[in-house]
Amino acid sequence: MSCDYRFEPETENFFMHKSKCEARFAGMAPKNNQIEGKPDMSLLPMDLLEKYLVPVYEVGVKKYFRESWRAGFKSSVMIAAILRHLTRWYWHNEELDAQDHQHHLGAIIFCCLSLLNTLETKSHLDDRRAVK
Repeated sequence: MSCDYRFEPETENFFMHKSKCEARFAGMAPKNNQIEGKPDMSLLPMDLLEKYLVPVYEVGVKKYFRESWRAGFKSSVMIAAILRHLTRWYWHNEELDAQDHQHHLGAIIFCCLSLLNTLETKSHLDDRRAVK
């Protein structure tokens, strides 16, 4: 028996028929039935991360060094990169960066994750303009 997933076209939402899924996993150890406050990493779209994001990190390894992004970036540098990639992808219908052949949307995701890293670990590099 498998969990029954259904699609509601009017709301464009997927939902799972709970009783069928619960029946499938009945009798398992409690640890298998509880998340225990741990992040559910199975929710991540690993196929998309591997296809679009990992290549961006690999470009960084070739250009700089492994995990160089952990040093942080000025917010303005990442925003400029996001806008460049978004412009090329959206307004110029360009999928891949002409220079290093990374997907523009993957590069945007990298920039957003880098901004989050900077805010978490190197907040002094946050050079956004102060709103008055």
